[in-house]
Amino acid sequence: MTDKKYRVLVVEDEPSICQVCLRTLEGMGLEVTIAINGQIGQALIQQETFDLCLVDIRTPIMNGKTCTHTH
Repeated sequence: MTDKKYRVLVVEDEPSICQVCLRTLEGMGLEVTIAINGQIGQALIQQETFDLCLVDIRTPIMNGKTCTHTH
């Protein structure tokens, strides 16, 4: 069995929802990164590798409908 921590990117502009996601996902043993809008999230995806991305559909600047990236 591996000790790898899976990495999750959460793209969300509401601070209270960010905190709930952070506590819940870290409580599950996951490594969590928060981005407050799609533009920041997309920049993070280009710099780092995530196992899962949770993206709010409605965030300022660039939302979940326009934020796309392929590997």
